Amino acid sequence: VDDEPHIRDLLRKYLEMEHYMVDLAADGQEAWRKLANMDYNCVILDLKMPGMSGPELYQRMQSISEILASEVVFISGETVSPDTREFVSQTGNPLLTKPFNLEEMLQAVQNLWDRMPVTT
Repeated sequence: VDDEPHIRDLLRKYLEMEHYMVDLAADGQEAWRKLANMDYNCVILDLKMPGMSGPELYQRMQSISEILASEVVFISGETVSPDTREFVSQTGNPLLTKPFNLEEMLQAVQNLWDRMPVTT
């Protein structure tokens, strides 16, 4: 979920090369509609977007599923304020600051997958 098309496209290409299935959303509202109709194992979420912000979307996600809320990688293109850092810290989820290394993103996604409970 990112309002910058080139970031969405770059992440999609890279994660698909790593054999992940990827869905895209340009803003929080679009992501919220998709989350209501589909199950996701990971959400890469920009903190600052027009309309519904990343923290607002995260709080909605948390209201429907603690598991889904634990599967978020936050990204930010700006200097992150102390309040925002505190918010992210309280979630226990990773934060990557743009420009981030694609390997860092892959590692963050993999770490989320590794901590997911195994179901049989």
